[in-house]
Amino acid sequence: GIVTQRFIEVGESIIPGQPCLELMSVDSLYVSAPIDEIDIGRIRQGLPARVTLDPFPGRSWEGRVSRVAPYVDDRLEQNRTLEVEIDIRGDSQVSMHDAMERTRGGPSLLRDVRPGSSADIEIILETRVNVLRVPTFALIEGKRVLVVEDGKAVSRDVVAGLKNWEWTEIRSGLTAGEQVITNLDKQGVEAGARVAPRRAVTSTTGS
Repeated sequence: GIVTQRFIEVGESIIPGQPCLELMSVDSLYVSAPIDEIDIGRIRQGLPARVTLDPFPGRSWEGRVSRVAPYVDDRLEQNRTLEVEIDIRGDSQVSMHDAMERTRGGPSLLRDVRPGSSADIEIILETRVNVLRVPTFALIEGKRVLVVEDGKAVSRDVVAGLKNWEWTEIRSGLTAGEQVITNLDKQGVEAGARVAPRRAVTSTTGS
C-alpha cells in the first residue's frame, strides 16, 4: 500500500487503538460517480462498465458496478443523483495490466494510475452486434441525419436504438453504404446545401 497520511511524529507516544498511518491499497481501485435519478431503474450491481481516465486519453479499462447507493442525493444546486461505484479490480484488471505492461509506453493500471484522478464511466446496459450505426455526433436532435443524394445534403428521419458517446444504432431510416454527413459544425452544412463528400483517410507511418 501507499502511505497517504501520517497522524504521529517520530518519538511520540501512542496508545492502543490510536491511528498512526493511513494506507491506501492500489490493488483495489474503484471509481465513484453520480448517476442521474432518471436512470436508477436500469442500474444494478454486476453490470459491466468502461472507465476512461483524463490523464490517459484514448485508453479505457473494464470494470463492473460494485455498489449502488441506497438513497438519492438531493443536495441543493445540483440534480438528484445516485452514487455508484465501479470496481476495476479482478480478472479484467489483471489481464489488462499484463497487456499494458507488454505495450511499450502504455499506462499500467497498477503502476501509473493515481487515486483521485478524474474519470468518466460508461455503464453498459445492453449490447447488440451486426447493427447499422453512425457516429453519435452525426445525429440532429437525436432523430435526423443529413445524407448525400445527388450532390446535395438531404435531411432524413431515422429511428435510433442503443447509443453511447461514440456510436448510435440506427434501426430504420438508413441503409448500409449511404453517405452520412458528420461535420455538422461546418458553416453552411444544412439540408439543401451542395456538398462534395470526402472519405476519411487513415495513414500510418513507420520508422
